[in-house]
Amino acid sequence: MEKATSLRGESMLGFQVDSKLARLVTHWDTLCTKDNAPPQETYNIISGNLDLARQIVNKTPGRTPPQELLKLIKELNQSLDKAYGQLGL
Repeated sequence: MEKATSLRGESMLGFQVDSKLARLVTHWDTLCTKDNAPPQETYNIISGNLDLARQIVNKTPGRTPPQELLKLIKELNQSLDKAYGQLGL
């Protein structure tokens, strides 16, 4: 969000999403250190959100309209909130 001047005002949202993604990855890492493998559903939830984040990162701010990027980031934020509820975080 810092690369696009028009999105700098939304940096706090970017920090929140980044923090939520880090927490999701940490949760997965913690689950994988236990004796039992995490459920497939948990993997699907986490993997789906990481895929959404990767798609956003692969967009070029100069080629993708800032409002479209902001919309995608807001959708990812909502998806992460939903994932947290599903995973009991």
